[in-house]
Amino acid sequence: TAITDFDDLLRVRPDVPHYRENLARTQTNLAQVQNTMGRNAEAKVECMAALGEFIDLVNSNPDVHDYHEAQATSSATFGRILRDLNEDRLAEEAFRGAVERLAELATKANEVPRYRSRLAFARSGLGRTLHKMGKHDAAKTEFLEAIKSFQSVTNDGSDDPVSQDGLAWCYTHLGDLLRETILKLCDALRKPEGLDEVRLDMARGALRILVQGPHFIPRDRKMAYVD
Repeated sequence: TAITDFDDLLRVRPDVPHYRENLARTQTNLAQVQNTMGRNAEAKVECMAALGEFIDLVNSNPDVHDYHEAQATSSATFGRILRDLNEDRLAEEAFRGAVERLAELATKANEVPRYRSRLAFARSGLGRTLHKMGKHDAAKTEFLEAIKSFQSVTNDGSDDPVSQDGLAWCYTHLGDLLRETILKLCDALRKPEGLDEVRLDMARGALRILVQGPHFIPRDRKMAYVD
């Protein structure tokens, strides 16, 4: 296999960073495939190995942006795997690490749209994890920041279907979050006996803001996305 071949190369030439990079990228790709197949525990082990390689590369070559990007992307993959394993707290940490590193790259090299796109995907993944954990306000913040990053890529004239797809899905995830919030507020208003008048007014006000705000999509606007 490719991983075995790269392992053999590294044993002969451990001083060649390119071999270590290719090994780590292959391990990350394998982890993604395993996770898609439902072999989440195996994917976790493979992705941890890849992260270890990328961390070594970054520590040895701190000025190489590609290694920082690869480590962050692998960390985001690790976050998705952990979320699928219901290890949500660790997933949040993995996504936050990816967001922090990619935000730094996007700031240093704003002319590289790929960094902004990867940052947006990491923020969207963090938002989904926070939503799952019940941290709705924090999740909304991440979705909105992800949307801004995606738009900075799609609005600059570059033809990037991956970022366009990511933007569409990010709006979908934000919509799911807002819908859940609206339903909870409606439920609270239907059962006012457990709420005092101040909390009822707050619920009514929040509901008005949500259904009239810039992110509310009327029912007659139907949008379809393909995963």
